[in-house]
Amino acid sequence: MPYKIHLRNHAPPTPMEIAGKLIPTLIVPETPPLEEVETLDDAKKAMGKLMEQGTPPGDVYAVGYDSPLAE
Repeated sequence: MPYKIHLRNHAPPTPMEIAGKLIPTLIVPETPPLEEVETLDDAKKAMGKLMEQGTPPGDVYAVGYDSPLAE
């Protein structure tokens, strides 16, 4: 399934431990996707449904790709 629908993670960044010291980062913990779909159109529909239910547009995104079509 090439597209994964996620909500923006509002958790604070997680520090990394390097050489026994905690170093501040901008990395936030990864969260599991809400839904997985096959096409970009399906991803847009899934994100639209979340926005209709009240999710702010800036809080929903899709990660994915269109696989190359076989000729």
